[in-house]
Amino acid sequence: MQYTSIIPMREIQRNYSALIRQARFSRRPVVLGSHGRPRAVLMDIGSFQRLTDKSSSVQKIQWKDVSKFLSSIASQGRQDLSLADFIRHDRRTH
Repeated sequence: MQYTSIIPMREIQRNYSALIRQARFSRRPVVLGSHGRPRAVLMDIGSFQRLTDKSSSVQKIQWKDVSKFLSSIASQGRQDLSLADFIRHDRRTH
Protein backbone atom coordinates (compact mmCIF):
# COMPACT_ATOMS: atom_id res chain seq x y z
CA MET A 1 0.00 0.00 0.00
CA GLN A 2 1.30 3.44 -0.89
CA TYR A 3 1.09 6.31 1.59
CA THR A 4 1.11 9.92 0.55
CA SER A 5 3.47 10.79 3.37
CA ILE A 6 5.09 9.08 6.31
CA ILE A 7 5.81 11.35 9.27
CA PRO A 8 9.34 10.66 10.59
CA MET A 9 10.02 10.15 14.31
CA ARG A 10 11.80 13.49 14.70
CA GLU A 11 8.80 15.37 13.37
CA ILE A 12 6.52 13.36 15.66
CA GLN A 13 8.58 14.44 18.68
CA ARG A 14 8.64 18.09 17.59
CA ASN A 15 5.05 18.42 16.37
CA TYR A 16 3.07 16.00 18.51
CA SER A 17 0.16 18.39 19.20
CA ALA A 18 -0.08 19.48 15.58
CA LEU A 19 -0.19 15.88 14.37
CA ILE A 20 -3.01 15.08 16.81
CA ARG A 21 -4.94 18.13 15.59
CA GLN A 22 -4.33 17.04 11.99
CA ALA A 23 -5.71 13.55 12.68
CA ARG A 24 -8.70 14.89 14.63
CA PHE A 25 -9.82 17.55 12.19
CA SER A 26 -8.98 15.88 8.88
CA ARG A 27 -10.47 12.56 10.07
CA ARG A 28 -7.75 10.90 8.02
CA PRO A 29 -5.09 8.65 9.51
CA VAL A 30 -1.61 10.07 9.93
CA VAL A 31 1.05 7.48 9.07
CA LEU A 32 4.01 7.53 11.45
CA GLY A 33 7.27 5.97 10.45
CA SER A 34 10.92 5.36 10.93
CA HIS A 35 13.59 5.23 8.22
CA GLY A 36 10.95 5.94 5.57
CA ARG A 37 8.85 2.91 6.50
CA PRO A 38 5.35 3.01 8.02
CA ARG A 39 5.33 1.87 11.66
CA ALA A 40 2.06 3.10 13.17
CA VAL A 41 -1.07 5.11 12.46
CA LEU A 42 -2.48 8.04 14.42
CA MET A 43 -6.22 8.53 13.93
CA ASP A 44 -9.13 10.39 15.49
CA ILE A 45 -11.16 8.51 18.07
CA GLY A 46 -14.37 8.54 16.02
CA SER A 47 -12.68 6.81 13.07
CA PHE A 48 -11.05 4.33 15.43
CA GLN A 49 -14.39 3.48 17.07
CA ARG A 50 -16.07 2.98 13.68
CA LEU A 51 -13.22 0.73 12.62
CA THR A 52 -13.36 -1.38 15.77
CA ASP A 53 -17.17 -1.58 15.61
CA LYS A 54 -16.91 -2.92 12.05
CA SER A 55 -14.26 -5.48 12.93
CA SER A 56 -16.16 -6.74 15.97
CA SER A 57 -19.31 -7.22 13.91
CA VAL A 58 -17.52 -9.37 11.33
CA GLN A 59 -18.42 -13.00 11.88
CA LYS A 60 -15.63 -15.21 13.13
CA ILE A 61 -15.19 -18.57 11.47
CA GLN A 62 -15.77 -21.39 13.90
CA TRP A 63 -13.17 -24.02 13.01
CA LYS A 64 -15.32 -26.77 14.53
CA ASP A 65 -18.06 -25.87 12.05
CA VAL A 66 -15.56 -25.74 9.18
CA SER A 67 -14.31 -29.21 10.04
CA LYS A 68 -17.85 -30.59 10.29
CA PHE A 69 -18.82 -29.06 6.92
CA LEU A 70 -15.70 -30.35 5.17
CA SER A 71 -16.25 -33.80 6.65
CA SER A 72 -19.82 -33.85 5.34
CA ILE A 73 -18.58 -32.86 1.86
CA ALA A 74 -15.92 -35.61 1.96
CA SER A 75 -18.48 -38.22 3.07
CA GLN A 76 -20.54 -37.37 -0.03
CA GLY A 77 -17.49 -38.14 -2.16
CA ARG A 78 -17.14 -34.56 -3.37
CA GLN A 79 -13.67 -33.18 -3.90
CA ASP A 80 -14.59 -30.15 -5.95
CA LEU A 81 -15.53 -27.74 -3.16
CA SER A 82 -14.75 -24.20 -4.20
CA LEU A 83 -14.14 -21.29 -1.88
CA ALA A 84 -17.37 -19.73 -3.16
CA ASP A 85 -19.32 -22.88 -2.17
CA PHE A 86 -17.82 -22.76 1.29
CA ILE A 87 -18.60 -19.05 1.74
CA ARG A 88 -22.21 -19.56 0.59
CA HIS A 89 -22.62 -22.42 3.08
CA ASP A 90 -21.01 -20.39 5.88
CA ARG A 91 -23.32 -17.41 5.25
CA ARG A 92 -26.41 -19.64 5.26
CA THR A 93 -25.49 -21.25 8.57
CA HIS A 94 -24.33 -18.18 10.48
